[in-house]
Amino acid sequence: MPNLLHSALAVLFALLCSATAQAQYYGTQIDVNANLNMMLLLQQQDLGNMAGAHEVEQATKRLRHDEDDATRPEGNDFSYLPTASISEAMEQRFLDNLRKTDERMARSAKSDLADRDMIERFEADVGPYGLRSDDVADAMTAYWVVTWMAAKQTDLPKKGEVQAVRAQVRQQLANNEKLRSASNGMRQQLAEAYIYETMWTITLRSSANSKAERQQLASATQAQALKMGLDMSRMELRSDGFVRR
Repeated sequence: MPNLLHSALAVLFALLCSATAQAQYYGTQIDVNANLNMMLLLQQQDLGNMAGAHEVEQATKRLRHDEDDATRPEGNDFSYLPTASISEAMEQRFLDNLRKTDERMARSAKSDLADRDMIERFEADVGPYGLRSDDVADAMTAYWVVTWMAAKQTDLPKKGEVQAVRAQVRQQLANNEKLRSASNGMRQQLAEAYIYETMWTITLRSSANSKAERQQLASATQAQALKMGLDMSRMELRSDGFVRR
């Protein structure tokens, strides 16, 4: 299991590591806008290299054309209309990244996703906390809460705590022009990238049976959070969201 977990951890951060390396500080407040901007950059850079890139690009172009005469969401509306072709390409991207580190794990994941895809799993696990899969801010909220749980090795949070983080995220993103002007397709790519990270972390948490494995996961998620500008060891999740300890 340790070797398998090591491979899985490598995949866990494959979608984010190239962008997050740009962070230059270790803070005690989540800089949602910096994180989103880095994720936007990564999605744009990765698009040409990912499996299914052509399908994603074409779907995004069609959506952008359809949106030309449509009113874009404003204020704190970070929702999008999901498109199957983009979801399929994002799933393929995830499986290809997984295959690079562990072929057997990739085959197992492909079989599991055939029964129920990652979006359905996200809705089942995170939906009870009042988060939606078709909303960038909600997907980001789930990502940060689950990352904090893995880094701190904590139990499940209360719904009120998750909703407080959701409010923090939405407040920070309210004036993010890059997100407000992002196409429907780019919003979907952003949200689903966060969803895959979230659900893979949950999978690793449930697979880490020993204290050593849980510590390995905690150390890896803490290190990744530091790259993104946040020291999870100095944060607490309370009824008013993330606060400095």
